[in-house]
Amino acid sequence: MPTPTFPRSRTIPTTTSPLRLAAALLALSASASPLAIASPAAGGSHREPVFAYPLVKGAALSSTNGVYVNARDELFVTSVVGRSITQLNPRSGRVIRTLGPAQGVEAPDDLVFDHAGNLYWTAFLTGEIGRLTPDGEKTTVANLGRGVNAITISDDGNTLYVSRVFLADEVWQIDLTGANPPRLLANNLGGFNGMDLGPDGKLYGPLWYHGQVARIDPASGGVEIVASGLSTPAAVKFNAAGDLFVIDQARGQVLRVDVENGALQTVAEVGEGADNLAFDSKGTLYVSNAHDAAIRRVTLNGDAGDVRRLTRGGMTTGAGIAVHKRDGRESVFVADIYSLREYAPRSGRLRGIAHSIVGGVTPLNTPFSVGAHGDYLVTTSWFSNAVQVWDPELETVVADHRDFSVPLNAIGFGNDLAVAELGSRCVMQRPANTIERNPLGCGFSVPVGLAQRDGKLWVSDWATGSVWQVAEGYKALATPKLIADGFAQPEGLAATPSGALLVVETGADRLVKLDLATGKRTVLAKDLPVGNSGTPGYPPSWIFNGVAVDDCGVAYVTVDGDRSVRRIADLQAVRCELGRSHR
Repeated sequence: MPTPTFPRSRTIPTTTSPLRLAAALLALSASASPLAIASPAAGGSHREPVFAYPLVKGAALSSTNGVYVNARDELFVTSVVGRSITQLNPRSGRVIRTLGPAQGVEAPDDLVFDHAGNLYWTAFLTGEIGRLTPDGEKTTVANLGRGVNAITISDDGNTLYVSRVFLADEVWQIDLTGANPPRLLANNLGGFNGMDLGPDGKLYGPLWYHGQVARIDPASGGVEIVASGLSTPAAVKFNAAGDLFVIDQARGQVLRVDVENGALQTVAEVGEGADNLAFDSKGTLYVSNAHDAAIRRVTLNGDAGDVRRLTRGGMTTGAGIAVHKRDGRESVFVADIYSLREYAPRSGRLRGIAHSIVGGVTPLNTPFSVGAHGDYLVTTSWFSNAVQVWDPELETVVADHRDFSVPLNAIGFGNDLAVAELGSRCVMQRPANTIERNPLGCGFSVPVGLAQRDGKLWVSDWATGSVWQVAEGYKALATPKLIADGFAQPEGLAATPSGALLVVETGADRLVKLDLATGKRTVLAKDLPVGNSGTPGYPPSWIFNGVAVDDCGVAYVTVDGDRSVRRIADLQAVRCELGRSHR
């Protein structure tokens, strides 16, 4: 079967492996060492040696959603966040080709091929059902509205079935011959997600919110429950023998479903976050995972499955970041949309992970950023319109704010919260234990980065390339004060102990230190693959590239281009760390 022509993938080179504290001595004595980067400051200032290395290496792919194996046993996966459809070698996991916005693909959630080799996909964030012919011609089949999710096709290739989940709750039938308009088959089922046509011609799918598997008669629209007792079922598929299998995202399991009596049998453990599944012609199963982005290959042996990782899993996006100290121990927390991850600040070892299942299934809701807030953390999600206070010790949400207008970022500000809102173009202050919304500064284009120290609060404006001070003594200034401009799409901000601001300049792929007393700018790190572009109509900052500093001034930067965390320290920070180690 012919398949569409994809552009070849581009591999982003990575730097050397992390070094232990002893390597910091080299940064003091030999600024010309491979990891001591001599970075010239902007404006002709002196050169400053910097010690930097990748602390955390993320997943090989962005968060993976749909997975499909075509008639030629070619393996494809989709990524809404990554805005891509990727073809993988089913044996090695190597990326063969990638299809993205340049080819007309946008935020794909699921995909299917017909017998002629035409590729169809659902664009979750735009509502489009797209089609790409084998010779690369792209057309729009229909637009059913945001939230289009699962897709499958009839054996004769004349009918598509599409569901809308999370942003709607519908199942549609699309006549590809053009003789009839799209027809609503069913609605309000409870999240009819990844689906498949059964040998009986009926449409089978999971009910995300009800823990069930259902089937729909395409002729009548009638719905029957096939099985119950699941936690968060995400997708179903039939194998060549006509056996039905279901993925449970919350439990991380693949289960066989007896469609006659509803009995469930676990056949493989594939990790929490499992999102979709597909069989090849030999019966090998491939499973995607939204939470760690890994593709897993499962060989079914009767009632058990041998599970192998086909691609590296880990951090799926690399969004906001915060340093948090508890009981004298520091940790680095990363908001990863489908999880909140805790790492050791020197080794990068994963200490813990809190999962976020879409649709409000878990207390934590799709964190795009995370900031420090005393003993707590505060996460932000423009997708869920949520600002949540997280207790890292109890691992639960202790306050949930849903009345902000497209929040892009939030941090603790004294006992209060400071929230950057895209909807109002303001920075808002929420006094502790209230529902007040007090503007600290307004009139920004895209307020995104926030930093505070000693009662002062700063904000970066992504669109205008400027940094502003909006508060002094925990109170709003009469008018925001311009601190610096001329930055290229600044996102993350952090205030250092020495009185500087760190700025993640995503339009220039670098981290810059801004001396607030002199205005001098020093490039601490360059050639960072930050600032991935987002789906049109959504926040232009897309995946927030954050920066956080510890008490010594060591900086931690999230890098969305390769889903990593970089650890960056200037000489002053290295000396501070060495002093600590000798105490």
